[in-house]
Amino acid sequence: IPPTSRAFGEARRQRATILAAALDPARALDDLAAASDELQQATMGAAEAADLRVRILQSALAAVHKGGPRPSVHIGGVAADERSVRAALEQAYRDAARHVDSKRRIELIDSANAVRMRSLR
Repeated sequence: IPPTSRAFGEARRQRATILAAALDPARALDDLAAASDELQQATMGAAEAADLRVRILQSALAAVHKGGPRPSVHIGGVAADERSVRAALEQAYRDAARHVDSKRRIELIDSANAVRMRSLR
């Protein structure tokens, strides 16, 4: 879909959502990097974008744990290594917390605190 089309932003949102699922473990980090790039061009509300960014980074952290780091791959502007993805995920949780009700906000802040590097034991 050409960038001048009205459907461009919606198509980017749908593609980001599909890529964020990262179903192929061998391509997970590459797909998540592409999903993050698509998110930049997608048309959606701030809350939905924040939620999708959290899902992308959660999947990226799981992929790094499973397959090891790949610093040459960048997801949401950060290298695909544990420290960088954790820091980005912590910030994404905090950003998402700005767009939800107080109960969900507490859950997101707790998740941010749990993923923070200095919180690890």
